[in-house]
Amino acid sequence: MSDGTSATILNVQPPGSWFVLNDRTAKGTMTPATTGDFASAIINGAIHTEGKGFTDWGGGIGFNFVGADTLTPLDASAYSGISFKASGSSPIHFGLATVATMPEFGVCTKCYDHFATEISDLSSTPKVYSFKWSQLRSGGWGAPHAALDPKTLVGVNFTSKGAAPWNFTLDDIAFIP
Repeated sequence: MSDGTSATILNVQPPGSWFVLNDRTAKGTMTPATTGDFASAIINGAIHTEGKGFTDWGGGIGFNFVGADTLTPLDASAYSGISFKASGSSPIHFGLATVATMPEFGVCTKCYDHFATEISDLSSTPKVYSFKWSQLRSGGWGAPHAALDPKTLVGVNFTSKGAAPWNFTLDDIAFIP
């Protein structure tokens, strides 16, 4: 989904892009600090992020599959899931945003309850993590409750687990046939 040198998500038109997200705690710091800093956070084709000092829900990085400014759903129903390579020293909350979880589409009344999983076994050695659509679950607090529809994917988030500091690297993000 990336060529490992730019912040553009490839193989879709218009191509999507990476973004930073955090709870806006005034003393919080993160790398990359802004979306414009992504190029400097790409090392050997992988994206590295770290942050600390965010005290509400934390922070991290993510990307929209299609388009940078206007959210457009991507039909990934030809695939069974998503995989990526990760390494680091902190847990990752991996979330998959859909039309049903994003306020821009007018479906949810309690939004951002993305289909997600927690990854807590990171190490300095990169490991491939693969998730079938059926393995990703919403937290249950969003409304209305919906099933994950792979025809309506919007993007992914890789965030801290709660307000804890984070430090992880991501590479080789791909859909699973």
